This record gives sequence, C-alpha cells and structure tokens, in this order.
Amino acid sequence: MLLKLTGIEAGYGSIKVLHGVSLEIHEGEIVTLIGNNGAGKTTTLMALSGMLKPRAGEIVFDGRSITGLAPDRIVELGICQVPEGRGVFPSLTVKENLELAAMVVGTRLDSSKAFDTVYDLFPVLKERENQRAGTLSGGEQKMLAIGKGLISRPKLLLLDEPSLGLAPMLVQNLFRVIEQINQMGTSILLVEQNAYQALAIADRGYVMEVGKICAYGPAEKLLSDDAVRKAYLGC
Repeated sequence: MLLKLTGIEAGYGSIKVLHGVSLEIHEGEIVTLIGNNGAGKTTTLMALSGMLKPRAGEIVFDGRSITGLAPDRIVELGICQVPEGRGVFPSLTVKENLELAAMVVGTRLDSSKAFDTVYDLFPVLKERENQRAGTLSGGEQKMLAIGKGLISRPKLLLLDEPSLGLAPMLVQNLFRVIEQINQMGTSILLVEQNAYQALAIADRGYVMEVGKICAYGPAEKLLSDDAVRKAYLGC
C-alpha cells in the first residue's frame, strides 16, 4: 500500500468540505477521483499535499503517517501536486521554472536526470527552454507545470484537472503522457472532469459527491456502471 486515507475531514473556516473520505492507492497504480464541481476533489488533494490540514482522520504514505505535515516535508517524502490551471511563473524561462522547482528538493536528488526525463516526455520544452513561460501556448504551459512536478521525482504525482481548457487533440496527447509517467514507475492520483478519459487510463476509480466517496472500484467496472455513466459520462 503506497497511500491510505482514512476518515479524512477537512474544510475552509466554518465550511466543512470533506466528510470522512477514505481511499487507497497501491504502488504503480493510476487512480482517478471523479465527481461534479464542488464535490471536494481538489480539497482532497490539498489535504494530501499538506496545503490544508485535516480536521480528523489519518493519511499514511509509504508506511508512515503524514497527517498534518508541512507541504515541503511532504514533497521531500515523495508526493508532488500539480494544481489546476497552468501553474507557471510567466516572467521566467522554461528552464528557470524547472530550476526553481528543483530548488525545493535541494541537492538530495540528481536534478540533471530529472531534467532529462522532463525533456524526453515534452521535447517542445527543451526546444523552448530559454523562452519565457508566459509566451508558451496553454498546452505547453500545462506541460511545463507537469514537468515542474516531475523534477522532484515523486513516488506519487497528484494531478488536478490536467486537461482543463485544452483542445481535444492536446487532451489525447496529455493522457498518453500520463500513462508514460506511470509506466516509468510513478503512481498517480488523477482528479479530472473528463471522467471517461480518466477512467480509460486508470486502474481504479473513486466517485465523490458532496465531500463523500459514493462509489469505487476497478475503472472498467465504473465505466460500465449505469448510474456512473448517466451521472458523469453523459451516456
């Protein structure tokens, strides 16, 4: 077991968003978390990455409790979140964005290998490494955001709505890259509005409604579930 959430409750101020969320990820899996806007998917990732401290419950990663740890410590342990949106520093070059991400983990990793991995996955970033990130296309900025996440060579990558705002052809390419990242040994928790695409590449899935897990199971089972299809797949 790589990751296990048990009874996580979290929220913002007086607003409680998560109501006893439990899920697990095994090493080498792609697990997707789907649900409507406002269901609590991003809040789950925020609690996992340390950006939001859970009010109750426990998060165990790689055999140790990480509940309430600071975000930088969680990154050091091997979890990295790529947030929704483009998530780049527009005035810095592609290379500078990646170098800044590498500074988070300091000298404990051979960042040159991580750079090579990013450039192998996204050759266009190598071609444009001296170009300011703000001048890249939306799809290229998303590639850079994911590349920044990979620089720390995480055991678990948290992806929040990676296909949001991308053209259909770019979405197809992006999901292929997500599969490649997984095949390289990185486990992935994927939050995605495009439920069909997410389930098509995932090993397992969880369905969230109003801060609770309402269904879960193998991805192919959820794809064939009539209730899930009608509510989230539009068919």
